[in-house]
Amino acid sequence: MRQKWVLYKSNYAKSREDKTIKKEYRKKEKQEIKLIDKFQRRAFFCEADAKKALREKTEKLEYLTITEAKLISKPKYKTKGRPKSDAKPVYYEYCWVIETKPNEEYIEQKQNQKSGLFILATNDMTLSEKELLDEYKSQQRVERGFRFLKSPEFLSDAMFLKNPRRIEAMLMIMTLSLLVYAALEYRIRGELKNKNKTFPNQLGKPVQNPTARWVFENFFAIHLLILDGQEQIVGLEDKHRLILELLGRVYLGFYGINGGRGAE
Repeated sequence: MRQKWVLYKSNYAKSREDKTIKKEYRKKEKQEIKLIDKFQRRAFFCEADAKKALREKTEKLEYLTITEAKLISKPKYKTKGRPKSDAKPVYYEYCWVIETKPNEEYIEQKQNQKSGLFILATNDMTLSEKELLDEYKSQQRVERGFRFLKSPEFLSDAMFLKNPRRIEAMLMIMTLSLLVYAALEYRIRGELKNKNKTFPNQLGKPVQNPTARWVFENFFAIHLLILDGQEQIVGLEDKHRLILELLGRVYLGFYGINGGRGAE
């Protein structure tokens, strides 16, 4: 199959992956610092063995760079305690005193190699690089909609059907519900932007792109109270009125708000 592969670089993904790379680097750096500390406590019986071990250790380091390494010799005597002035050591032990610094070049290399990069492939050769990226991003909206259909609030798992026709009918109803859901969300967001209005999100911050699901949840606390034959809407707040005004007179009429027109 003939395909076109496009390599993209995302600044947002790069900043996120750079943080992950640095976090992983700090973790590995601490592990290598512990290994160097343990290596400095190791004693060697000759200079050749000490130098060979240092070379092997240096080759394995990725996250640290050795800036200075001093080989210290310690004389060992037959007797314990402080030796006499004319006593000669039986042998010498050698150990390293090492200074290190972070290997910043390793971080830069990792970031330049893969940070923020991703590939999109398509067999539609007519798509430009921008159109391909836009098509890829639009899939998220579709996936978000189907995630809503599969959520417990939609109660789709409460129905168990065996007949293929009934399953197809249920899928048709669910798809139509998703269409209404998406259309309503699109209209609310468009009206908020056109009229420069905002709606509070889950954190109470004003936004212009609330999800329809969140708007629905805000309307759960509204009830119809019938007292002595009189109907009254209870729980209607300014944020609810805002959404209803954006949607138009028909929606205002459903909630008995002046200026609205109820369903006939």
